[in-house]
Amino acid sequence: MSDQPVRPRQATMSAWMIMGGSLFVVLSVFERVSGLTSLETREGVEEFLAVPPGDGLGLETGEVLDVLRVLSMTAGACAAAMAVLGFYVLQRSRSSRVALSLLAVPLFVTGMAVGGFVSSVVAAAVVVLWMQPTRSWFDGTEPPARPERPERGGRPERADRAEPAERVDRNLDRAADAPAQRPAAEPRAWQGFGTSAAGQPAQQPGQQPGQHYQHQGQPWPPAGPPAAQDRARPPGVVWACVLTWVGTGLAALGMGMAVLAVLAAPEFVTEQVRRSGDLQQGDLSSSAIRDAVLVTGILVIVWSVLAAVAAAFAWRGAPWARIVLVVSASLASVLCLASVLLGDPLALAPLAICVAALLLLARPEARRWFATAPRR
Repeated sequence: MSDQPVRPRQATMSAWMIMGGSLFVVLSVFERVSGLTSLETREGVEEFLAVPPGDGLGLETGEVLDVLRVLSMTAGACAAAMAVLGFYVLQRSRSSRVALSLLAVPLFVTGMAVGGFVSSVVAAAVVVLWMQPTRSWFDGTEPPARPERPERGGRPERADRAEPAERVDRNLDRAADAPAQRPAAEPRAWQGFGTSAAGQPAQQPGQQPGQHYQHQGQPWPPAGPPAAQDRARPPGVVWACVLTWVGTGLAALGMGMAVLAVLAAPEFVTEQVRRSGDLQQGDLSSSAIRDAVLVTGILVIVWSVLAAVAAAFAWRGAPWARIVLVVSASLASVLCLASVLLGDPLALAPLAICVAALLLLARPEARRWFATAPRR
């Protein structure tokens, strides 16, 4: 019988609320981002800026749309990560609960850009993970017993009165399950008759060196510490790490070249960005476009380096590295899918790499290997 505590209904309900609500937020983000360029949204923003309190913000229509776009994309990224982490909550992953708690705050704030109600429900579901009995389930202990309410006109029954009976039952069960004891003393053989000079049993015919026999004829384990199990690394883990290294290397190389191009020829890069996007001549200045490319490039490079390091730890069998890779690949998949929907076919290649890595890391043999792999 397994010693794992039974998952409470509160934990199951909270995990499914996190996963379902996060997916709904992601879909809402796609709808909001695609509608920011519509005439109705622009007119609504102009009406908001024409009356108090919008007229006192000192913002223009394009700037408000940019703020909404950034808030929506941030909420979508947080929701995508939380949808994946919600699955690991069902597996009693304490690190996933901590990550969900960190992501719940920005999701609650940025979720206002896409309605705010569903994101608030997801944040509330994360709070439930830190309450009883879910907290005891994550700790691997039994939840504290609730005090019984006394009946009207009666006295509450003391809990310590039931302890002796429970202790007797426990001792009886333990005595029934205990194996039969071996005799305390057994006749010892004289030296020269069945023992070696060093006091060890003599080797019998057909017996391997270092192997000794019990009195019943069963072999004892070989002397010395048991050898560590050398478990083979599953092919899915190998390919997931290789794909991660290839994808992060290409992303870091491409964004590094973009950063160098911005630093060497900023006017040329600004003109290319305006030609490839929906920006007009007066929407953003050259300095704003240059700063945006630099910040995006540096973030992608840092992200790629961290993902490559996590893949190295996953190669060695660290369970937390697998979770980090799953979250990173999920966020990258959402961003690549958004780029494809916005008309960038070049994002199909990294999208395929991210999806393939996710599927490989989700295979049963990969999960089993990470759960039993020796820590190096």
